[in-house]
Amino acid sequence: MRGFSAVFKMQARRMLTRRRFGLLFLAMSLLVAASYLETCAAASGGDVRCIYSAATGWIGRINAFGGFNIGKWTPGVMDTFFNFFLILFGALAFSDFYDTDQRAGIYPALITRCSSNAYHVSGAILCFLGAFAVIAAPLLISQGLMFFLFPAETVVNEDFVSSPLWKQMWGEGVLFPSLFFNHPYLTNLLYIFYDGLMAGTWALVSYVLSLFVRKARFLFLILPVVLLAAGSYTAGCFGLLFLIYDHYLYPGSGFVKYPAVFAAYVLVPLAACILILFRRLRKKGEDEL
Repeated sequence: MRGFSAVFKMQARRMLTRRRFGLLFLAMSLLVAASYLETCAAASGGDVRCIYSAATGWIGRINAFGGFNIGKWTPGVMDTFFNFFLILFGALAFSDFYDTDQRAGIYPALITRCSSNAYHVSGAILCFLGAFAVIAAPLLISQGLMFFLFPAETVVNEDFVSSPLWKQMWGEGVLFPSLFFNHPYLTNLLYIFYDGLMAGTWALVSYVLSLFVRKARFLFLILPVVLLAAGSYTAGCFGLLFLIYDHYLYPGSGFVKYPAVFAAYVLVPLAACILILFRRLRKKGEDEL
C-alpha cells in the first residue's frame, strides 16, 4: 500500500496529541484512583487474619470480591465502569478518525499523499491499539497499586485457592477454574488483556459503522454499547445469563460462563470488521472510498 508508513506515523501523532485521548486516560486514571480509595475504605479496620492478597483484592474482581473477599462489599466504581463505559471509552479513543476528516474536508487531501487503503488500514490499526491502551494500561497500573494495600500472598488466599469447598461453590461460575484458583495474578492479567481486546474490537465496530453512518455523528460511537446492552438485557429476560457480556469482563461470577462465548465476543466482531473493511476497500478501489 502506497504511503502506509508515512500515514501511519501521521495518524499515530494525531491520535496521541488529541485532547480527547488525553482526557480518556485521565478519566481512566481517576476511575482507578476512586476504586482504589473505595477499596481502602472497605479494607480499613478489618481483621488482619482475614486480609486478602493483592491478587484477590484487585479492584477488577467484581462479583468474586463481593462474594468472598472483604465481607459482602462490591467495588461499585469499577462495577459501573464495566457495565456501561468500557466499550464507550474504547470507541472514543480514535474510532471517529474517518468521520472527523470527512467533516473537516481534509480526507481528499490526505489520500493524495497515500492510497485510501493505506489511510483506512492504518487508521483501523490505530483505532484498535488506542482503545486497547486506554483500557488495559490503567487496569495494569491498578494491579500494581494493590501491592501498596495488600500483601502479595496471604494465608487466607492460600486456604481459599486450595479449598475444595470454594472450588465446588464457584467452579461453574468461573472461567478457566484451574487458572483462577491456582494462579490469581495470571488470571488478573488475562482479564486486563481481554478487556483491552474487547475495547479495541468494539472500537473497530464503531469505525466500520462510521463508513455507513454519515448524518448522526455520535450514533456509531454509542451504537455498539446499545447493542451489547440490549442483547444482554434480552438474554437475561429469557434466562440466558451466560450471554450477558459484562460478566465476561472480570474474574469470578455467580453465573455459569463458557469459554466459547468469552472468545466469541472478541473474535466474531473482529472477523466481521476485517471482512467488511476488506470488501469495501476492494469495491471502492485504490484511491477512493
